Amino acid sequence: MRKPRSPGDDDDDDDERESLVAGGGVSNREPQRHAIRDWTWYLGVVAVVVVWCVCASESMATPIAAATLQHASDVPSYQQTQLHRVIKLAAELEHTALKNRTLELTASPPANTHEQHQPQQLRGTEDESHPTVEAVTPTPTPAPTPAEQALNITSVKIPRIIHQMWKTSTQIPSRFQPWIRSWVDKHPGWQYVFWTFEDQVALFEQLYPKYLPIIHNLTMVSVSDMARYAALHYFGGLYVDLDFECLKPFDQLHHDNDAFLSYEPGPHAVLLENAKGPAICNALLASAPGHPFWLQVLDNIYDAWLKGASVKYPINLTGPHMVKSTYETYAQENSDVRLYPPEFFYPEVAYWNMDKMRKACADRAAEPEVQSVCAWMDAHPSGEFTNNTHATHHWQCTWCRGDGESTHVTLAEVMRVPSGSDLIVFKPEFYLDAGTNKSRLAFNDLSQPTSL
Repeated sequence: MRKPRSPGDDDDDDDERESLVAGGGVSNREPQRHAIRDWTWYLGVVAVVVVWCVCASESMATPIAAATLQHASDVPSYQQTQLHRVIKLAAELEHTALKNRTLELTASPPANTHEQHQPQQLRGTEDESHPTVEAVTPTPTPAPTPAEQALNITSVKIPRIIHQMWKTSTQIPSRFQPWIRSWVDKHPGWQYVFWTFEDQVALFEQLYPKYLPIIHNLTMVSVSDMARYAALHYFGGLYVDLDFECLKPFDQLHHDNDAFLSYEPGPHAVLLENAKGPAICNALLASAPGHPFWLQVLDNIYDAWLKGASVKYPINLTGPHMVKSTYETYAQENSDVRLYPPEFFYPEVAYWNMDKMRKACADRAAEPEVQSVCAWMDAHPSGEFTNNTHATHHWQCTWCRGDGESTHVTLAEVMRVPSGSDLIVFKPEFYLDAGTNKSRLAFNDLSQPTSL
């Protein structure tokens, strides 16, 4: 049903008909439609301009957007709401673009205003008797920050290689077995290298022939001393005597240092050798390959022998005394060899020599050095184990006391592990290629007894 028309409606229709006739077909409502269309076009243009300004602007402010907001204050409510949304989106896009540009500028390296320091490359001596070994110049390492204390260490300065030496791989004292295994068990994935006496001599024959004259005149223990220095110089890594027991992983130490040594307990040198301070023991040593300290030790041994030093006293010629005297001279001009206190690797004394040490405490009680080390023994009757203790030396001294073992095991028996273990055992091999000294670590197939 149609709605009844009022008198006013007729007047409106008449006016519209008159305007259509007089105005060429344009009604009185047509200007309103034109105004709406114009506003729609205007808003579209404004949106395009705002987006364009967002892309071109370099500042956080959006002046064009702000001006558009002011200019559009009289827009009908729906259209004004849409415009506000467009402008808000434009401002967010502009802020994001500026933030990205700021991050790019922050990440970009600064201008090269100073010459960048290049690490110096070290090589072996030019003497043909030394192998050529490339190594980055060691630099002092600052104390680790708490964030570096975790054992999830991906990079190290000292290679993850463990070197151990004995006369043969088929007659190892049985009591050494758990101590040897402690190193591979605490360092899964590391390379383990076992050097027989034959391997030690071959090391000098093939890589360090300069020292062969003295090698052929030394006792077996002194050859072992020199071989450990040469092995660390060539391969790098960690050397430990067979009577050393590992208590915690060495990854952090290998990350922090270019080379490290350690004092042994003070009572040994002070009470047994009448020294004024502790000795630097050579039963545990570590360094990056090519470290110059080891060549200095080897040269000092060779020079002392040429000058008539006796080969009957390994401690003096090739052992701890030579390492300490070399370190004291080397450290005057270099700081790349770290010297740890005894608690790190030597928390215990040689208990089998306790009677002699106690007698010295009584006989020389007036000496300040004696008082100090004897007080230490009283305070630590079972050794000074701390959170820093990574290993302990059992001081078997087989070279001075004899083997003392009635049963022996082979290296294959020591290293026999369940299937699936990640134990990696190597043996050194040396060969000549076109006159150039080379070497490698060959995989030890422990399933084949003849491989050892």
